Amino acid sequence: MSSGNIVALSVAVLLTGMLNTCSTKVLFSQYSTGADGKSEKFTKPWFGAWNMLTAMLFVGIIDAVFRRLKGETKTVPMDTEAPFVPKDTTGEYSYMQKALIVAVPGCFDLLATGLMWIGILYIPASIVMILRGSCIIFTAIGARIVFGAARPVRTFQVVGLSLCMGGIGITGLAQVTGGSSGAVAGDDSSIAFGMGMVVLAQIVQAVQLVGEEWLMKGCDLPGFQVVGWEGFWGVIVMIVFVYPVLWALPGQDHGHMEDAFDTYEQIKNSSAVQALALTYLFSCATFNATGIVISGVLSAVHRVILVAITTLLIWGFGLYVHYCYDSTSEFGEVWTPYSPIQLVGFCFLVMGQAVYGQLVKLPGLEYPRDTPANCVAPKSPSNAFGGAVAYSSPH
Repeated sequence: MSSGNIVALSVAVLLTGMLNTCSTKVLFSQYSTGADGKSEKFTKPWFGAWNMLTAMLFVGIIDAVFRRLKGETKTVPMDTEAPFVPKDTTGEYSYMQKALIVAVPGCFDLLATGLMWIGILYIPASIVMILRGSCIIFTAIGARIVFGAARPVRTFQVVGLSLCMGGIGITGLAQVTGGSSGAVAGDDSSIAFGMGMVVLAQIVQAVQLVGEEWLMKGCDLPGFQVVGWEGFWGVIVMIVFVYPVLWALPGQDHGHMEDAFDTYEQIKNSSAVQALALTYLFSCATFNATGIVISGVLSAVHRVILVAITTLLIWGFGLYVHYCYDSTSEFGEVWTPYSPIQLVGFCFLVMGQAVYGQLVKLPGLEYPRDTPANCVAPKSPSNAFGGAVAYSSPH
């Protein structure tokens, strides 16, 4: 791939990654007429998860259409005699077996996204992005538990993870101590709850990443097909299980945890909600597609830089909204006396990722003699830039 194409795809990843978070935060601040005829805020985090899964499904559909037009079939021949059973002779899975395996990380992706969008209701978008960096910590711990001696933890990795934990701690303490940095103030308990939801989402995502490594060793589906199948199974699970459960559980959305019928009415009655939902749908699909194409050619340092720049862009956009556009906007962020502390925490986090991935080598620490391998991008490109640095060697 030419350097020009890499730059163009990197810019696309940056812009769409920023747009994913920004459009969701703005969407959840919109008002629309609901099922009861009253104007209400569109606080529908699980619809946000649904939208993400739909975008992933579209990626798979478009890929299938293009492969069909090019005369291509499935990359793995179907086992017509036993399509759901692994082949005994080679240890490989049939195509349908692989498609079913993808359902497992797809469900974890659904849960992680829903939890994260619950968190974004209470804290600024930039803090969400910083807290997403905690995924590397939980992924490293999970990999050690699952793979044991096959995944030894070296001293430099401990230092890197310690820096990450310090960065997350500094950012969280500054956020809770300084209060909400958005235009709409929130109490300490709400801020802590929002941060807790985002961190919990990273724990779920870490389980997904480690599970993918363990489950999908024999699942050599191309990235576009993995994303499409994850979206397919996620949409099915949302319809069959998640939305019925959300309806049955008591909550503040007309007596339900989340009212899907009210969601439909609010979308139908607001062009702004429709536009933002479609914007996220497009940006998420584009982010997945560009992430698949570029993840194989990016080095670990490129991925760390992309995550850092995306976070800074979101933070800068929030500041711009507050000071240059609308000081009452819920998306806008205020520069407080605690903001420099949050910036320090962010720098600790980025440095920790760089040390863990051997991008920065500290004197006095022992490193493997072999050339450090690029971090392996997970099968799910929607998570690739949040958790990839947790892998220090290919699998």
